[in-house]
Amino acid sequence: MGSTSKVFSQVSKGLLLITSDGEFINKREQNVIQERPKNVVEGVGYGLKSIFKGVKSGISGVVTKPIQGAQNEGVKGFMKGMYKGISGLVVKPVSGTLDFVSKTTEGIKNNVSQKVKKAKRIRMIRPFYGHT
Repeated sequence: MGSTSKVFSQVSKGLLLITSDGEFINKREQNVIQERPKNVVEGVGYGLKSIFKGVKSGISGVVTKPIQGAQNEGVKGFMKGMYKGISGLVVKPVSGTLDFVSKTTEGIKNNVSQKVKKAKRIRMIRPFYGHT
């Protein structure tokens, strides 16, 4: 399951590159590094948080990105902002959903690995010497 969560996380990251929203991508990367779920409940919690952040940023970006672009670069910036806003409206919630799957599977993996313990040796192995 560990590789599954990494695959979903990488796909999510790749999708976000479509939006060209470096600020959101950097915040997401910081969250991915900092939020390591120890169990299923934490994984679902972090995943839901990621979905809500994606939806919130996608909706607000439709308005804020064109305004920011227009303030920085005029009409050209407005057009770039429109692209970032509209692409973010679609891609960011999808990315959040992929992060939800990633965090949940990571939480399941960590929960299971905590419960599975290696057996401790009670006595040392007896060596057998001689010819058979």
